[in-house]
Amino acid sequence: MIFYKEDLSVIGELRPMDLMAYALHQAESDRADYYNQNYENASTMNMAVSNISNKKPITLDKEMSVKDAIKIFVSKKIPSLIVTENNDKLFTVISYKDIFKQVKKDVEVLGYSVEYVGSEDLFEDEFDLIQDYAEKIIKKISTMSPYNKLKVTFKEHGKSEGSHMKKIEVNMILSHGKKIIHFDKDVSGGTSDEEHNDKRKEKRNLPQVVMEGLSVLVKKVKEEKDKEKKR
Repeated sequence: MIFYKEDLSVIGELRPMDLMAYALHQAESDRADYYNQNYENASTMNMAVSNISNKKPITLDKEMSVKDAIKIFVSKKIPSLIVTENNDKLFTVISYKDIFKQVKKDVEVLGYSVEYVGSEDLFEDEFDLIQDYAEKIIKKISTMSPYNKLKVTFKEHGKSEGSHMKKIEVNMILSHGKKIIHFDKDVSGGTSDEEHNDKRKEKRNLPQVVMEGLSVLVKKVKEEKDKEKKR
């Protein structure tokens, strides 16, 4: 639910999680006994929604890219975003479903698609390089074979105590129907420094590893094509 003025200026938003968070907060507060005894009159359900709404909702300007929207969805763990124009005037709302529908259309038109899982564990510049290269490679692969779907998954493993090193497991699956080709690799390197709040990449070169993995997938596709020709 979005709250806005007559001129469409966004002034608040209410999500189901806001209601749940408020109810839990009330139940754990010093007024919990009063709240429970007078539930019929004092419950969250009888309050005006404006009392619980988020007065500073996350918004996205309509000129920003879908890539920017996905980054916010992932980092903030929300299913939809308010899209604004002309100094935060309400324009529309975009959700994961809208993007999935568009991706489906892209597959029909372009003939290929790329899915990323766990990209919130990456540095922003890393993901930009990976995304640009991955989309070029899947386009190339789709022109030379039936494979037209690429799923790139990043899974971060926690650092050991007293160390700033973390490991990211990279998994890439290239598929067409039930046929798949995959690539797996572990990458170690620096991560967030809790004491100094900095980010050090050190030995980790994730884009390079992904590029090498994509090259391996291309090689495997070519090898598979060569075997089929010899049959």
